[in-house]
Amino acid sequence: MIKLHDNDQISLSAGTLKFSIHLFYSLCHLYHYVSFHEIPIIKPTEFMFKNYSHLGKEKWEVYAEVVRQIYCEIGGFQKSNKTFDDMLSYISLINGKTVLNC
Repeated sequence: MIKLHDNDQISLSAGTLKFSIHLFYSLCHLYHYVSFHEIPIIKPTEFMFKNYSHLGKEKWEVYAEVVRQIYCEIGGFQKSNKTFDDMLSYISLINGKTVLNC
């Protein structure tokens, strides 16, 4: 997992910009702080399904939520309930043209 350290001048939302604009924006800063966290592969187990069954109805939902919790905790990220369509709408708004899910 790669995490950019908090920086008041650059936002992760800049990643939705066109590459040339994003590159220019990134090069405006002399340096960036980056940290790497080595995370083991998380395999689904019956223990996980029994103890975290409140996170979902099906096994894949439980597994996805457990992995999401672990990554958010280790990476220091906030959980978001935004959907893929929300992300496409945001990218469309930033770029000024409609981006469709193919």
